[in-house]
Amino acid sequence: MHRLHPALALIAFIALPMTLAADTPPKSTPPVPGSDDTRLIQVTRVEHANARELDNEVSKIFSVGLRPPAGPLVVVSDLDTNSLIFSGPQSLLTEAESLVRKLDVAPSGKTETQIVRLKHARAKELSAILREIISQQLATSHTGFVGIAFDERTESLILTGRPAALSGLHTLIDGLDIESRRPAE
Repeated sequence: MHRLHPALALIAFIALPMTLAADTPPKSTPPVPGSDDTRLIQVTRVEHANARELDNEVSKIFSVGLRPPAGPLVVVSDLDTNSLIFSGPQSLLTEAESLVRKLDVAPSGKTETQIVRLKHARAKELSAILREIISQQLATSHTGFVGIAFDERTESLILTGRPAALSGLHTLIDGLDIESRRPAE
């Protein structure tokens, strides 16, 4: 007996009920294969980036916005093959594939790691805000990946990326790391 790969099993678990529901005779015209009423599965091999990291970023980006009739985009990473498995309507699959191609590029240029000690803001909260801003920027342009971690003990951010991307991030941090006008809770 052959075992199904865990990532494919998860996609099947999610997509099967939607497929069964889609197989019920519709009252109007049937969905056209490849339209937004049909749920498809697509595997995209990631060449340069880490599939798990891309899975997280793509999932965040596609978790907001309009939901087509066939439902949202489901993304699962397969670490054995460094691939992303998408399940969703054709329109979202096309957008996701385009986004992955923009993000999955060979590293170019020098990357740096910098530590930024915050004066007023909480490192955990500010890192979440910065990650959200970066994920929105990556959806619209290719400015380069920036990694953000935080250390609560020292209220510091640890930034990794190309110098130009880090420079822009410092501007955001300076604008957000200000003394709060609200009373402390």
